[in-house]
Amino acid sequence: MQKKRKKYSGRDVVCPYFKREEEKLIVCMSWESGQWVQLRFQDAHRKLRHKRRFCNGFNYAGCPYAQAAEMAEMAEMAEETAAAADEGAPSG
Repeated sequence: MQKKRKKYSGRDVVCPYFKREEEKLIVCMSWESGQWVQLRFQDAHRKLRHKRRFCNGFNYAGCPYAQAAEMAEMAEMAEETAAAADEGAPSG
């Protein structure tokens, strides 16, 4: 008899960096553009504890992975703003 796989939807997640989850795994957006971070836990209980603490509520800002992604986003926006300002600056 084939074991039924549990589906993980992430419907209860608030964190904007959350991508998907499995039994002992959470996948989040990385601080490097176009990359992902996989958080592998020893057991499903530890994963659920992390998810409840950070992913499911507006406390995701306390998650070290979300903090790193947020800082990278802000740095990227600052670089784009500086580049746009340089393009519009008078030369000479």
